[in-house]
Amino acid sequence: MNPRLVMLAAASAMMLSATAFAASSSTGTVQKSANTQVAVMTSAEQCTALENQWNKNAASKTTNAMYSTAEKLATQGRKDCANGKAADGVTKLQQAIKDIGLKPQA
Repeated sequence: MNPRLVMLAAASAMMLSATAFAASSSTGTVQKSANTQVAVMTSAEQCTALENQWNKNAASKTTNAMYSTAEKLATQGRKDCANGKAADGVTKLQQAIKDIGLKPQA
């Protein structure tokens, strides 16, 4: 077999594999096993979860300096959720929960 042909084939293989590796890592794709499932909540489900989190924790945070502002924001968020504006409601509820010093769970 011709040594030049072997070298050319080896060099081509290395370049192709490096290109494929670079392409997959630069896209930020995460490979998961076939058994991995990712749960995705709808905006309506997020509304419910955040409303529950607010209701469970707000009473213990009334001494927080931001409580009254957060309460108004949470009330508006609940109204948005009830009136079909779930995405807006989620944003407001998340901010209200942050304002009283908690991390939103949805």
